[in-house]
Amino acid sequence: MPSGGGGGWWKTLGFVVFLTVCLLPNTVIGEDIDAEDRLMVDLFRGYNSLVQPVRNRSELPMIVKIGMQLVLLINVDEKEQVMHTNVWLTMKWDDFQLKWDPRDYANITQIRVAPEKVWLPDIVLFNNADGNYEVSFMCNVLILNTGTVLWVPPAIYKSSCIIDVEFFPFDDQLCSLTFGSWTVSTTILNSKQQ
Repeated sequence: MPSGGGGGWWKTLGFVVFLTVCLLPNTVIGEDIDAEDRLMVDLFRGYNSLVQPVRNRSELPMIVKIGMQLVLLINVDEKEQVMHTNVWLTMKWDDFQLKWDPRDYANITQIRVAPEKVWLPDIVLFNNADGNYEVSFMCNVLILNTGTVLWVPPAIYKSSCIIDVEFFPFDDQLCSLTFGSWTVSTTILNSKQQ
């Protein structure tokens, strides 16, 4: 064993052991990470779900395409003038920060993530009749490698509907559901029927 000089070789050996223990496992683990795990880490590094996904103000208004599938007409209350429905909303938009090349990630072309991980439009039912403006279930969001984001949450709504029973029982009723952003003007976020 070398001697003298204040134990410099121990410091060197300690440093080599430190590098081996700390850095080598990261390299091995990094090589073992599943492609989807790597993709998730890469996509959401620095992503802020509170910021509307536009590169600059010239891209405004941002377009959110909205569709709706009626699952069940639960009830129409003529006296209270309220329609109770079970629906699936469909919201679709582009998020430039959520694009990737599938060749870099084992040809993965889509992923599903929890809704709180991504920016979501604050689309609500304006003609709500019971004060419950939110969707019923915060289901996962589908993200395509092109940056297209698709969210299809189920919802049960009670909406106001002016009902005219003058020609009962031969009347036709037309009840609409009016959706839009609660806090953002149409100059910043524009919803289009899908």
